[in-house]
Amino acid sequence: MEPPKPERPNSPSCGRRKPRTRKAARCATPARPPTTPPSKPSPPAIPTPSPRRSPSASCARPDTAPRQALLGDGAPWIWNFADEHFPDAVQIVDIFHAKSHLFEVAKAIYGSASEVGEQWAKQRREELDAGRVDDVIGALRSHDETCEGARKDAVYFSTNRERMNYPKFRAMGLCVATGVVEGGCKHIVGTRLKRGGMR
Repeated sequence: MEPPKPERPNSPSCGRRKPRTRKAARCATPARPPTTPPSKPSPPAIPTPSPRRSPSASCARPDTAPRQALLGDGAPWIWNFADEHFPDAVQIVDIFHAKSHLFEVAKAIYGSASEVGEQWAKQRREELDAGRVDDVIGALRSHDETCEGARKDAVYFSTNRERMNYPKFRAMGLCVATGVVEGGCKHIVGTRLKRGGMR
């Protein structure tokens, strides 16, 4: 049997290190940790207004006033609103609105150009200023069979009798007409918002 032949010195595999493959180099690189997107901050919670509290009443803070008064034209929904949101407020019917009822009834009874009707309305107005609401109601009821407006206004004044005690309200220093508030809204709010370029 012949002995093995010695490896040649000039053989390419003699004395050389086997190079690493690309796959091995990739495996040696450490894996990067996965990046997570930053979390968005949650929006602030919006407070829910109380269902039993009027937004306008909350802004004006009438509960801090030592005395409260609410004026209206006599519509039932106004007094329902007052009983719910301002139970301690003094309720007053706007005196000029009440007087306008008397003028309209006088026209319906005596005609629009009657001097007797003007005198009748003037007398009722003086009774209203003096707090004699029962006299006004009696004068209206004397015409309720011939005038539908007189019958309706008799009910109107009877329902709001306690809200028409104008001598008492004036003695308390309360306003008995809404003209001051309406004028303020017209000159302050209206002038501010109705000019050119206002928002």
